[in-house]
Amino acid sequence: MLKEFFQVTAGELIAVYFVGTIAMIVALWAIDPKAAEHTMDSLSRP
Repeated sequence: MLKEFFQVTAGELIAVYFVGTIAMIVALWAIDPKAAEHTMDSLSRP
């Protein structure tokens, strides 16, 4: 039961982080398209 709770929590954390990252990129794009492009480049490169 505890294991399942942690799995759900981890999934939610990843989802929140993912949505937050996208929101940050969208906000950057609205302010400064050049900076957003640079952010996308650094995210796609490992």
